[in-house]
Amino acid sequence: MFTAPRRGGLNRNATMEPWEILAENRILYLTGPISGDNCGERDYDPTSPEAISQSMIILDSINHKPIKLVIDSPGGTIQDGLNFYNVMQCISSPVYTIGKWCASMAAVLFAAGAKGHRYIYPFARIMLHLPQGYLNGDQEEICRQVTELEKDKNVLVELLIRHGCARSKNNLLKDINKEFYLSNQDAVDYGVADFVITPAIHQELFGKLKIPSWQEALATTRHRG
Repeated sequence: MFTAPRRGGLNRNATMEPWEILAENRILYLTGPISGDNCGERDYDPTSPEAISQSMIILDSINHKPIKLVIDSPGGTIQDGLNFYNVMQCISSPVYTIGKWCASMAAVLFAAGAKGHRYIYPFARIMLHLPQGYLNGDQEEICRQVTELEKDKNVLVELLIRHGCARSKNNLLKDINKEFYLSNQDAVDYGVADFVITPAIHQELFGKLKIPSWQEALATTRHRG
């Protein structure tokens, strides 16, 4: 495993973490829950939604070449997912999505990748479902919560249709009223993915990485220090 170079480590063994090398090549990994809860954690998580959002903005400011976003996530909160979606849509760089396990809000983000560049692994799965909530409080509060839940449902359905889902709104609502699973080719047929990844596609996506030299790794250390 690569180890991050330490400040002052002037030697030819200076190396970078794998996520740093991937980020240098405009490849980002979104893993774990889509939630803002970890923003204040002491240890930096380069795969958290907040970190990936920041990385996309930085990469987009450098140039507008495609950003490849690998998604392996069980989903998360609606608002945190929409915050991430906003960044995907507002930057000028096209975001290619590569799906592993994409559930709930993560499935929506996967489907929102650049059209024609949403790739799913052979044994990956997509799981869609409508937002769920626990209602509590007095009658007025419950009515307000129901209204907000309906808004969330409509937003997610509209996003899926906007990004290519091959179902009418009514049929989509019926499909995802409960957990709705799609395998690789099913996801393509459903309109939320474009290609099942083959060895040739994988080589095209990841086979031409630039591996930094020890001098470049050391320069990264100095910037980080």
